[in-house]
Amino acid sequence: MSGFAFMKSAVIEWSSEDTRAPFLTRAMCLRFQRSITAGDGDIWLPEGLQIWAGHYKPTRRLEARTYTEEVGPLMGGYAVLVITYVIGHFIFQLALPKWRDRFKKPAPMPTLQALVEDRDAVKVWPNVESLSWPPRLAVREAELERFRQRLRRQFVRRPAPGSNAVGRR
Repeated sequence: MSGFAFMKSAVIEWSSEDTRAPFLTRAMCLRFQRSITAGDGDIWLPEGLQIWAGHYKPTRRLEARTYTEEVGPLMGGYAVLVITYVIGHFIFQLALPKWRDRFKKPAPMPTLQALVEDRDAVKVWPNVESLSWPPRLAVREAELERFRQRLRRQFVRRPAPGSNAVGRR
């Protein structure tokens, strides 16, 4: 499921009509392609990628929508690509941080703060051994904007080794 979600997101992002350069590099896309055609079952996904899936209640028979946005800059150099897309009864949301400052050494990659009581979606990548489907709530058309924006303020700085502090931005 994670490989499918990432593949569709790469297509969505590369076909976007905005004027910014694609966030997912050609090298990333080729590395992913090679991993799925290798046949060993080990699919490569970019470091920092996080994916959620939810249940969508469509208003039309076959519904498909896509939303792509770049959040940031965060922590002085990272931006985060957030892609939300609906297809039929599924809604996927992907978040991928990327270091944007070519002249500075990358800071620790931001991670998402745990989404407390996430009733709209279940995390499917990374570090998910099992999941409970469906999520407690289905997302309806009227709630789609709230769902899209749920990650906006969730990114946090990784704490320094030996520190308990987590800085929020």
